[in-house]
Amino acid sequence: MEVTISIINYNYGQYLKQAIESALNQTTDVDYEVLVIDDGSTDNSDEIIESYQSHPKFRSSKTENRGFAAALTRALTEANGEYVFFMDADDHFLTNKLETILPILKDHSYYYLADSPKPFDASGTFYPHNYDAGCTSTVAVNREKALVLCPVENELWFYTLKKLGFGIILETSYTNYRLHGSNMTNRTIAGKWQNYLYKMTFNLSNQLIKESDYIADVLGVKSSKVIKVARVFKAHGYYNKTEMHLELGSRSKAFKAFLKMVYYNLISIHRIKFFDIKMLIRVILVWPSQKKG
Repeated sequence: MEVTISIINYNYGQYLKQAIESALNQTTDVDYEVLVIDDGSTDNSDEIIESYQSHPKFRSSKTENRGFAAALTRALTEANGEYVFFMDADDHFLTNKLETILPILKDHSYYYLADSPKPFDASGTFYPHNYDAGCTSTVAVNREKALVLCPVENELWFYTLKKLGFGIILETSYTNYRLHGSNMTNRTIAGKWQNYLYKMTFNLSNQLIKESDYIADVLGVKSSKVIKVARVFKAHGYYNKTEMHLELGSRSKAFKAFLKMVYYNLISIHRIKFFDIKMLIRVILVWPSQKKG
């Protein structure tokens, strides 16, 4: 089997049918399956999933609620396809996504590809520009190669394949990305999103360093390259920590995190980036508010 579209669902019954339909109605001749990974939903998801069980391309897998990281890992490990296209159950694909993206993955021997999500709101109104942040539903991977990164915590783990030189990000969108208050990317609380990113990038960096020899062997690269990428992620983590403290109004803590960001940039890419200088100016000029970081 060439492709698995793995839909990750937890209490998104109100959106799940649209997600499944977008997966089943792909305009492609390739052999593919649609797999719903249900993370212990308690809404009407079971009823919707049951209504598709007779479809020859459809199957599902449900466990008790274990959280997004476990569900995303299962979305990869339980797939049968050579390539896995991930989808959050509140999003949906354009019908030509598989027929467009699969040849790019195969022709260029990419292990990772992400398109640019097209955001829309609760009323169904699309935003004028594609979203500038990554999301699970845009990611497609070579299953065999991506397994080396398991267990994963979010889609950033798969981005490692791109950082190692085996992937691409498309500016075109083949994914409709729903924005609502329950998104993991909700940024209405100061510092919350940046703190989440900081923790994720640190966990990823530590995992890459610990498993660097194994990852290098499977992907056919030097372990030093894996460690370099791990340090790049560590620098990103300190960038997120800097942003978190700026949002919370703590300039002194932001400055300490900034210095660590620069340090990891130096030991990974061996230079100061113009971005680092701009970040320093921000840290200096942004005075702390009444909130304490």
